[in-house]
Amino acid sequence: GRSLKEAQAVLEKNYNSPMTEKEVHDSKTILIVFLVGHMMAPMAKYDYSSLTYWPALMGPGNILNYNWG
Repeated sequence: GRSLKEAQAVLEKNYNSPMTEKEVHDSKTILIVFLVGHMMAPMAKYDYSSLTYWPALMGPGNILNYNWG
């Protein structure tokens, strides 16, 4: 979903062993959703995030290549 509370819950998850590559990629993506939704482009509905930047998150390994400013 697009819920920022869901994103926060994933970010607060404790891992009992080293994270898998997929978990690392997922965490990077969710961190961007959380930060954009709270700081860079908050919406009137506080708990939800815009979908306009989500296509940029299809390849979490490329997150550093985007100008998020």
